[in-house]
Amino acid sequence: MDPGVVLSVGQAVGPDGRVVRVPLEDQDAVGHTTSLPAVSPANIRDMGDMTPSGGEEPTMYAVFSEVNADESHIDVARKYLNETAAPRMKEAGAKSAVWLAPQGGRGVSVTVFDSEEEARNAAAHLKVGGSSGVPGVTFTTVEVREVLASL
Repeated sequence: MDPGVVLSVGQAVGPDGRVVRVPLEDQDAVGHTTSLPAVSPANIRDMGDMTPSGGEEPTMYAVFSEVNADESHIDVARKYLNETAAPRMKEAGAKSAVWLAPQGGRGVSVTVFDSEEEARNAAAHLKVGGSSGVPGVTFTTVEVREVLASL
């Protein structure tokens, strides 16, 4: 792989061809690399060879959740997600996450972790039928799934 290529959120290929983690200060709020020049020997942390024996990519896991969402509360939801939910997931070890705007009363989120254990620990705090912390929003689905591919 060519140096400077962004593999996934917070990761890129370093000058020596190894996978490196891009420091938080060179990522935006959701972990995307803010600029390719940030991927240089001076400001990357070597993650070593992350490829398990056999040449496969490391296995990641995601928490997939769906909510019944009242679209009239989207401003409150946006504030809660950015100020509370996203920081909590990051503290729980999330490497990336997206919360999609509700459509037809249904919202969806996917939060990615490096391990199944981290994903299951995070999912344990989200209960089907339970409140999300935003009025009019309740969980209908909470599942831990293996990530088959990512950008």
